[in-house]
Amino acid sequence: MEELNLDTFGEIIDEFIERCHVRMLIEIPAQTREVNIKDNLNMGPVLQFYVLLNALAACYAGMHNLVGFDPDKEEPLIDGILGLVKAGLMEAGRAAEEERKKDQDSQGRESDE
Repeated sequence: MEELNLDTFGEIIDEFIERCHVRMLIEIPAQTREVNIKDNLNMGPVLQFYVLLNALAACYAGMHNLVGFDPDKEEPLIDGILGLVKAGLMEAGRAAEEERKKDQDSQGRESDE
């Protein structure tokens, strides 16, 4: 059996996605920044994240066609976009960790009672 690493994981997910018609709905309720993602396959966050990463290229290509970026300034632009993505992921990771700790603390208190 092949070792599961990022490349083999990508191959497995690509094969799965190619067999299915995937639809994802991204909803942000008014007056919030809370993102809700639903998909027709109930894939869960790992597969949803993978699909969204692949969708970034399509979004960028659409922006590129619409705006016509200067080729000499394109790499710094991409670096800036990736910086925004990184900051958002880091913030989400910290928030998820805080939530996980709160859940553990509340479960610990419940078991003590």
